Amino acid sequence: MHQANVQDKRTTCTNQHSQSLLRQNFRWARKTWGTVFGSQAKVSLETLTRQFSFSLNGGDLQIINSNWYVTHTGLIGLARRKRCCGINVEATNSLCDSTASRFVLKATVYPSKNSSGFVGYGDADPFPLASDPFLALAKLRMRSDRKASEQKKSQTDQEDRKWVEQATADTYTWVTRYTKTCNEHWVEEGRPSPLEPFPADEYFSDVFDIMDLDERVIWWEKSRDIMLSWACVAHFELHAMKTPYCGFLFQTQKDTKVIQLVDYAKHLWRNSGERIQRAFPRRNRSNASLTTN
Repeated sequence: MHQANVQDKRTTCTNQHSQSLLRQNFRWARKTWGTVFGSQAKVSLETLTRQFSFSLNGGDLQIINSNWYVTHTGLIGLARRKRCCGINVEATNSLCDSTASRFVLKATVYPSKNSSGFVGYGDADPFPLASDPFLALAKLRMRSDRKASEQKKSQTDQEDRKWVEQATADTYTWVTRYTKTCNEHWVEEGRPSPLEPFPADEYFSDVFDIMDLDERVIWWEKSRDIMLSWACVAHFELHAMKTPYCGFLFQTQKDTKVIQLVDYAKHLWRNSGERIQRAFPRRNRSNASLTTN
């Protein structure tokens, strides 16, 4: 109930902000462009405001021949709101003609540090493409490049899916090779870092195989030396990652131990790498709660 209330409040705040921004944009447009700001431009502005939160006062948009154009400032702002890691914009010289004020721009957006980026093209000429063979050719070039970019992205996605399937084929493979644990005693033990792969001891392979059996209840003898608690967390976390709308429950003698185990499960996901995180995004894990009786 609490999470539902929080979500409702966030939705209400978002809608209020969007409505307020829309009123500001309408006032600014009427004041700045007057009769140029017609009914069609008004409808388009409402869509751009609600979907992308563009601000006329902030210089995000310009109107030319009753059509809206996103400025460089607007593009940077949108990238920041979408939490993009970076964006690179450059002119495509072979398609530009400065004497005729025609420019074709290439924008590469990087959603993360390790991403190869997504490419898009746009022209800075307000005149219709149909009336200008040069710009018509540029449009064909942009379509061709966009199609090539989409094909490359599709191929990359297929390669990523195959890699993820191999990396998460079983708990032992994933936890010993494709994620890292957090060792709280790394200083005392003289380890170079608290982040290390799960120990690749052979008995863990047997432990995870037993956990994968169809037995409803499995009893393990308590031991502080063979890391069974952490192995259980790894097994459950991978199962929950790969199974939609699946969760798991820990029950311990102390609240602090439960919190430690839940944090460890989150830590394993956070250190799995970008491709695994994209394949198995966390749903509401940041709102994990603790219930005691």
